[in-house]
Amino acid sequence: MATLTELRAFHLVAEAGGFSQAARERAVSQSTLSAQVRGLERVSGVRMFERKARGITLTAEGERLYAITQRMFAAEQEARHLLSGGVALQGGHLRLIADGAPIPVRILSSLTRTNPALSFNLTVSNSQTVNEALLDYRADIGISAHLPSDPRLRAQPFAQAALTAIVPATHPLARRQSLTLAEMIRHKMVIREKGSQTRAVLEDNLVAQKLEFDSVQEVGRQDAVREMVAAGFGIGVGVTLEATPDQRLAFLPIADAAIRLTEYVICLDERRRNPMVGAFIRAAMALDWSAAGD
Repeated sequence: MATLTELRAFHLVAEAGGFSQAARERAVSQSTLSAQVRGLERVSGVRMFERKARGITLTAEGERLYAITQRMFAAEQEARHLLSGGVALQGGHLRLIADGAPIPVRILSSLTRTNPALSFNLTVSNSQTVNEALLDYRADIGISAHLPSDPRLRAQPFAQAALTAIVPATHPLARRQSLTLAEMIRHKMVIREKGSQTRAVLEDNLVAQKLEFDSVQEVGRQDAVREMVAAGFGIGVGVTLEATPDQRLAFLPIADAAIRLTEYVICLDERRRNPMVGAFIRAAMALDWSAAGD
């Protein structure tokens, strides 16, 4: 029968994505972790990892076991927190997935000031993948502007974001203080693909004013929107919360875009009391998003 030590070693390697990374993160020797995982595979008669030249991947059995160990060690963490009387967390590891990078980075910056030993990994994807990763136990926390409909997910709104026009810094419009929707759509547009919440809110604003696009270039990620705009392909649309400084670009408020996006922290309902998840949600709620959202 597998020991708790062997299960923990397996979990650490699966979570880190490799033996060497797990050894560095947990300050143990790689040979120790390898021996413990081999012991688990020997007693179970099942191979948990595919060893390849470029690293490891979980086998089908490994994926199933990893889903179990995530719940198992999350419950252990909650129990320790409860028995410690709710003492502030130090250390720990968070797996985040978001539909953009600037917002989670700001929350993590705040959280690591009170918990500098916290480690994390951040994946940026679309809102559908955010929900799937949470449901498959591949992530602890998601951040998205899309409110999930699955009852297994709990979503906490924490900020609102206005739309912003993105123009090349050399464009004549860059000298403007703001744009209207009608002015913006006279130009070639660079926008996110169908399914993006930024695009959905833009379209809602256009419908409200009986306007529609003329010429549109579609891209799959918000960073691609910025690069396309910087290269002169058109005017882009983003949100104020993600308008990080870029000397190639100017970000202009869209004066009559009244409909905004709402940003959510999302987790599995069963994990809402997890201390690491709770600490992240509290950090998101405590930040002042109003300056970025206006």
